[in-house]
Amino acid sequence: MTQMLLLDTIPFQPLLQEGIQKLTDGKVRVNGKFQHCGVVNKNNRVNPLQVWERHCRADSDFLKAIKARSVCGQLEHPKDGRSDLKEAAIVITALSLRENGEIWGELETLRTEAGRHAAALFL
Repeated sequence: MTQMLLLDTIPFQPLLQEGIQKLTDGKVRVNGKFQHCGVVNKNNRVNPLQVWERHCRADSDFLKAIKARSVCGQLEHPKDGRSDLKEAAIVITALSLRENGEIWGELETLRTEAGRHAAALFL
């Protein structure tokens, strides 16, 4: 099986203040809309419903990686398209596909320099 690197830039929409929770050590947990199936994203791409249905299945490798806390994100889209763990700001902790095609999830900021910047943006 060929491994694919999923890179996406999305305008994250946290829930109102109720969706932002301050954790210990300056970390923040945020719930919100991550993506919408069939809608053009900031990378000028459209991810169809079938792609998200596959990724959001309970037995998918993607959800397994999320449960293992190994899906990280950066503040900015990498210029070369390759993620750099030294720049990691967040870890995705939950993800689900809603009936209306919205992808909702939960993230936590990391205790990294970039993670502290991300936490400041949410608070």
